[in-house]
Amino acid sequence: MKIQSVFPMPQALLAALAVLPDDHRGTITLAEVRVWANNAHAEVGQTYGDRPYSFHLDDVENSAIHWGFGDDEELRILCRTHDVFEDTDKTFVQMLEAGFSASSVVLAWRLTDEGEKDDSRAVKKHKTLPKISEDWRAVLGKLCDRRANGLRSRVERPDKFARYCQEYPEFREELRDPDDARVAHCWEELDEIFGYVG
Repeated sequence: MKIQSVFPMPQALLAALAVLPDDHRGTITLAEVRVWANNAHAEVGQTYGDRPYSFHLDDVENSAIHWGFGDDEELRILCRTHDVFEDTDKTFVQMLEAGFSASSVVLAWRLTDEGEKDDSRAVKKHKTLPKISEDWRAVLGKLCDRRANGLRSRVERPDKFARYCQEYPEFREELRDPDDARVAHCWEELDEIFGYVG
């Protein structure tokens, strides 16, 4: 199966996709995705502050619902899996074997930070945002993640919230398509959350 991407895909992902039939479809349900993703993060001991990481994944998925995308199952799957390659030991092949569609695996890869482990956060984001911007659903998944982190950190972690506010102009410049009416209301809320004045 071939999926188009201007941004170069890693060889491991290309190899995993190459063996799939052209009519490949995902078989995993959203309820199963929740269990799979929650377990993936729990297995490596990842938390969200003093809470299980599933707390953050709930926030991200709830952002999609809040913005009116509750019927978009692939987006909601992305909300649950957006950090799985970055923060857990799961591989592209394992995700496909669990029943995810090829497009869901590619979307999760799009939200995975690029760069080396010792790169700064700014460098990683600079390398990653162009990859996200190639797919409007990847952009929307990232917006859901940023809304969740912004709202939570504004109340609980002012230091992190200040960093998100500082990053927001570049984040917005890289990802916002002013002609994409599907996500205009999302950007309006994010502008308000992060105090953006254009």
